Amino acid sequence: MRRAWLVRALLVVACLAVVAACGGEMEGAPTPGAVGDIATESPEEWSGNTVRVPEDYPTIQAAVDAAPPGDLVLIGTGVYREEV
Repeated sequence: MRRAWLVRALLVVACLAVVAACGGEMEGAPTPGAVGDIATESPEEWSGNTVRVPEDYPTIQAAVDAAPPGDLVLIGTGVYREEV
């Protein structure tokens, strides 16, 4: 009986660790800004311009800084070690 309790407790701890490691978010769930969070500014109109990383700008931050509201920043495949 005591061993069964210990196994259940360890399973609960393992599940909580997995949820914490995932940040508690569901995969594919939209971020608040993507669904029109009122705290996020949205452009009135999309420009249709695309800024590409790394073709046009070497870093994501440089592309975001250069893109006016309404532009799309398209990020190519790769590993980008930066925070935006």
